[in-house]
Amino acid sequence: MNKGVVQGIFLKILKEEEDVSVGVAAIKTLLTVIENYKVGTVRELDLNLQLAVDAMRHCDQPVAAISSGCELFMRFITFAKLDVKSFEECEQIMLQRGRIFLDTLLEARGKVAKQALPFIRDGCKILTHSRSRVVLAAMLEAVKANKRFQVFVTMSWRGCTKSWWQLE
Repeated sequence: MNKGVVQGIFLKILKEEEDVSVGVAAIKTLLTVIENYKVGTVRELDLNLQLAVDAMRHCDQPVAAISSGCELFMRFITFAKLDVKSFEECEQIMLQRGRIFLDTLLEARGKVAKQALPFIRDGCKILTHSRSRVVLAAMLEAVKANKRFQVFVTMSWRGCTKSWWQLE
């Protein structure tokens, strides 16, 4: 497996999917590695995934997001190793579990935003540190519910988008 190819896949996902987080892009990259780099044993697959994680860590992206996303993904899918007898079956189960994990993760932002709605009241002031897609989704839900509020951002990674300031 080529480190540069993995980095290219990872960076392409980040570039092409505007609203994707670094952790989700890392998980999508690992799924691509499982699908496209065929190996013959669980050990080889583990090594490929670890090499992919290492390659992504050497991109100019937040390492903590890459590490935590990949670690959760790996824990979720690797239970498959104990369930089956053949490697091919194991690989398919890992892919299936990986897709389930990704789908669940992608749905979580909206669920959290809806759960946060009762905490945003008319006239409130919200202080947030940096930019968070989940916090933004929660505020957008509040705007849809016709709530009026102010947002203060203490710091922002990669700059603020206009949507942060258009919520008021």
